[in-house]
Amino acid sequence: MLRYQQDDRAAGDRLVYRLAPALTGYLYYCNVPPGDRDDILQECWIRIHRSRHKYQDTRPVLPWVFAFMRHTRLDACRIARRRRSREIAMPILPERSAPLEELVNSGALGLLDHLPESYRQILWMTKVEGLSVPEAAAALSCSEGAVKQRAHRGYKRLRALLRCLDGHPAPSFTSRNSTTPA
Repeated sequence: MLRYQQDDRAAGDRLVYRLAPALTGYLYYCNVPPGDRDDILQECWIRIHRSRHKYQDTRPVLPWVFAFMRHTRLDACRIARRRRSREIAMPILPERSAPLEELVNSGALGLLDHLPESYRQILWMTKVEGLSVPEAAAALSCSEGAVKQRAHRGYKRLRALLRCLDGHPAPSFTSRNSTTPA
């Protein structure tokens, strides 16, 4: 470990060669799915590499390395748990969205004409052209926060327009500071 701390590549390779089977066995013992073991092991080695300067030569190597493995495994379990709680496994993937010609012919894009220019631009760029928020911000020379805010306000107006089409009363759009539309 001391030679590995001094950037001896061969010492690092020997460390991985000697400890990888024990770390993989630990993951097996902890019932980590086989497909996740290599990812967790690789992440653990990355963390060890980044923190190798913190190793104290007066302490044994194995407990230090296994502490990294334990924390890496727990982090992976937390991430997987969060992912399972937010995502829904679908047996059949949904169809892709309609091509642009179908959207234009259906009149759905006509609702955008009822929005102020700044909202219409953002919604067109992010939803029709498929630009990301940072890309749209760069194209419009504004901050990402401004893009997100305009998109949110545009969505809000579109929902109100759709409610009006369903026969609900039209809402009034006033900003906090004035009586003109936001």
